[in-house]
Formats: sequence, structure tokens, C-alpha cells
Amino acid sequence: MLRLYRLAEDIPACSLYVHIPFCAKRCDYCGFCSEVMRPKTADIYAGTLSRELNALQSSYHGRITTLFVGGGNPLSLGPDRLARLCDSLSWALDAAAESTIEFNPESLDEKTADLLLSRGFTRFSVGVQSFSSRMRDAIGRKGSLEGVYRSLEILKESAVSVSVNADLMTSVPGFTFYDTRRDIDELLKRCPVHHISLYDLMIEEGTLLSKRMPAESDEDMLSPSWAYLQSAGYCQYELSNFSLPGHQCAHNKAYWSQKPYLGIGVSAVSTLPVRGGAIRYAVLPDTDGFSRSGMALGEFEELDMRTWFKEHLMLALRTAEGISLENVRKKFGDDAAAWTADVCSAWTARGCMDCREDTRFLLPEGMLIMNTITTDFFLKSDALAFDPSLDSEF
Repeated sequence: MLRLYRLAEDIPACSLYVHIPFCAKRCDYCGFCSEVMRPKTADIYAGTLSRELNALQSSYHGRITTLFVGGGNPLSLGPDRLARLCDSLSWALDAAAESTIEFNPESLDEKTADLLLSRGFTRFSVGVQSFSSRMRDAIGRKGSLEGVYRSLEILKESAVSVSVNADLMTSVPGFTFYDTRRDIDELLKRCPVHHISLYDLMIEEGTLLSKRMPAESDEDMLSPSWAYLQSAGYCQYELSNFSLPGHQCAHNKAYWSQKPYLGIGVSAVSTLPVRGGAIRYAVLPDTDGFSRSGMALGEFEELDMRTWFKEHLMLALRTAEGISLENVRKKFGDDAAAWTADVCSAWTARGCMDCREDTRFLLPEGMLIMNTITTDFFLKSDALAFDPSLDSEF
């Protein structure tokens, strides 16, 4: 049995991520582990993935709380491979309180939507990015606007049964907040989505986009976009995520709160809290290698308490809930909680943070410089001492 599955044996509940790396075409800005769909490669990959999911089902006797099938574009598998994947995931789909699958708009049709609904998916996430042909051309977004509109019509019908998220992109050089506002307006006119993920364009080194668009936008499009979404009734519960009441993404919240999760597939990551920190396992970004070796194609990393604490701060600062001093105390000790309160007070005095009972959270002004604030926490935390006997909570 893979060491990762043995480590998970004593964990009563965890989230599960499954990675499908294939797309019809690769977008110019994409820095994820993805590649153009090749039928023979997909056949072999899907077979290995099914074997790994069966092995996990046999060895892990805890409860799968949330499931997320991501990519790439999972629907690029086609109906037959997708149906077989659902068969291999049936045990997780039955158990999970939330099951998400993400996809590119042009790959969704009525038959596929019916398949996903019948197999138990409760949340659909569609990568719209923009309704502007000019912006889509600028960032190299593949797929047609006709495909976007067609998928939103299908999702409009599905929205009575599942929660629907749409991804939008902002902060594209040469564009303004008003372009983002038009995208939001068009989305809400076309489909009553329950959740919107609004992402800054990140120009990653090595992507096709980085060769022709070397600089990211320095215009603040985030603040007015956040305010506009909130005026439409969407609550910002994380830096890039907005939802109607009752539609926050439970799977992502599990990541942000450092709950245990398993990742199956090429480039997938698993993180399991243990005494004195956490264990992380990352599958290498090699699709053919995964098809041959499965989950054995990976590397372990031991996260000590200091690293785990830094991740706790970084993730909590992204959320509207912020940092709970009581949670810090339970997981990292009294000294860490007192130190955290002091650093938060300094940023509160600068107008970037606020407090609510025992929580400390970023204000919009702080969200805009979150990387600066996180770096400040990281540098100052190097002076802290931790008790390695402390247990990380499941």
C-alpha cells in the first residue's frame, strides 16, 4: 500500500482532489499542469487513475467530505471516459457533502450535464474568463464566445439542481474596471450563478503570454470590482471568491483552514496534518510518468511547525473570517497566539486590519497589499519557538 494511504488511515475525514490534465487547446496564460488531449494517452491515464481511486477506496476508511475534479478540462475526456471516471468515483460522490467538477464552457452539452447530475455532482464550475473578444484574444483564451453562451444556457437550467460557479478574469493590461463590470453584468444577465471567482491575471514565466505581455497591470481593478460584486448581493468570503448565501465553496474552505486533503492524479498534492506539523505529497507533473507509475511518481515533504504556522497565517489572511487567535492557540501554542495578536495590532494601527472578538482580518486596504503583510508576518515569525509535541487538528 502506498505510504500516503497508510498515513491517511487514522484521519477520520478529508477532502479529495482528482486531476485531469487534458484540454482541447492550451490557453496562452495557463501555468497549470495541462496538455492537449491525445486519445491514446487519455485512455492509459484514465485507466491508471481508476486503479488509484480503487486503491484509495480500499485503504481509506474515513469519510470524504468534499470532492473536486479539476484540470485542465475534465470534460475533455469525452463521454465514455468521463462515465468510467464517475464509476470509479461513485463511493466519493455518494459520501461527499459537496462534489465539484470544473470545465471549459465549450465542452458542456445537455447530455454531459445530465450525466454529471445523475452521478451526484452538486457543483459546476465554468471557466468563462471574459465575454470580451478583445480581452480573450489579448490573453490567448481558447474556445469561442458562442460556446460560452451555449454553456450558460445549459447551466441556467441546471442551476435549480446544483450550485454554479463562474470564473472571471480581471487586471488585464490595457483594460479597466469597466471591462470587468461589463463581464459581471453579462454573466448575471445570462445565468443566475451562485458563486463568482474573480481572478487577477497572473503572467507566469514560461507561458506563451509571458513572451508578448511581460508586465502585469498596475491599475487597481480589484477594489471597484469587489465593491460592484458586493452591491449585486455577492459576499466576499476570500480574496478572489464571492458567493450568494449558502453557496461558499466547502472544498476550497477546507484548503484555507488546513483540513487534510488527498490529491490523486498528475501534479496533484496531498497534505495531512501530523504531530509537529504536516506531511505533504506532490505527484510529479509528468502525465506519461503517472500513467506508468501512478501515485508512486511523487515526492514527500515534511512541514515543520514553523512552516505549517506560516501557511496557516497566509491562508487565513486570504479569508474574510481572518485569523482566529483561539485556533492559533490550539494548534501552535500560547506564545504563537500572543505574537500573532501583536503583529495584527501593528497592522490594525496602520488601517489595514480590524478585529472581531478573537479574530483578526484584513480590510480592503489590507487585501490590496496582502503579499506585503504576509511577508511581514513570515519574517517576524522566524523569532518564534514552537513545541513540536503539539498536534495539528484534523
